[in-house]
Amino acid sequence: MSLQVQTTQIALVTAEHELRYLRERNEVLTRCNHTLAMHASRAPLQKAQAVNKALACTAVQAEQSTFSLKEKNVIMDEEAEVAAEVQMVDEIMQVDGITLSGDGASHKNINYQSHHIMYTAHDGTGVTRFAGVQHEINHTSETQLQGWKDVIHEMCTMYNECMVGAMAGVANPRELITKVKGMLTDHAEDQKKLVCLFREWKEVCEREVRGEQALATLPPDNVIALLWQTTEGAIAAAGGIEGWESVDFFVWAGCCMHKDLNAVKGGNTHMQAWWGHNGVDGPVLLMNHDNTAAASGGPSTAQAHAVTN
Repeated sequence: MSLQVQTTQIALVTAEHELRYLRERNEVLTRCNHTLAMHASRAPLQKAQAVNKALACTAVQAEQSTFSLKEKNVIMDEEAEVAAEVQMVDEIMQVDGITLSGDGASHKNINYQSHHIMYTAHDGTGVTRFAGVQHEINHTSETQLQGWKDVIHEMCTMYNECMVGAMAGVANPRELITKVKGMLTDHAEDQKKLVCLFREWKEVCEREVRGEQALATLPPDNVIALLWQTTEGAIAAAGGIEGWESVDFFVWAGCCMHKDLNAVKGGNTHMQAWWGHNGVDGPVLLMNHDNTAAASGGPSTAQAHAVTN
């Protein structure tokens, strides 16, 4: 009876791993479909722009005009984007280490984040590759990290789709992450946090890659034994089978931003009161361009507002 239970539990563990693999594969396919849909959505506009450019640059009649996806033997538009990504991944797979660089800006309340990848070729030449610009919903460190994850995942997906059947091998995003040796950013606090988050992600990827490599060298019986040992440990930590089956986690955490803001506002009020009580002049008012113009325009409500605010 004990042997049957153990066999059933091993089969359950195997099924859970297969389910996890299928979920990960489904996520990859979903991202791939999204990428292809984005490429397809841009195709009509790119085609229209190409037609307009061809008509504007030629002196012949429209019915005699022709255009090509290549201009002076250079691949254009969408094909160029795909070729550039495939070339970049192929080069990265052949080097020992890479360095990442990024910077962000906003325009009309839209955040833009640029990405660059640098490495040294085998001939000693320094190489800098542009990895694209992304729209991001905000400028937090977590969002920027997710941007890097999306960029690298899309690059590897594009490479694997284009190199099916080739001898170049499969591009694994986690293996590319293990090649990252440094990041170049500005000195802002969000960038410091981004580097810390990226290092944590890299450590996870390195452990997963090393673990998979180690498992690949073991006989199947040893792998099953390790999986069973790990599963037993997880079940024991949960308090046994009954505790494992009853595990249901749901956590809510509240932000303390408003309390921090109240503390700052209260501190500022008391500080201003201390200036008046001790006869100390407060900070010099630094007016912006609009307030400066209002303050110099003579007595008015706008002037009073500019001077007191």
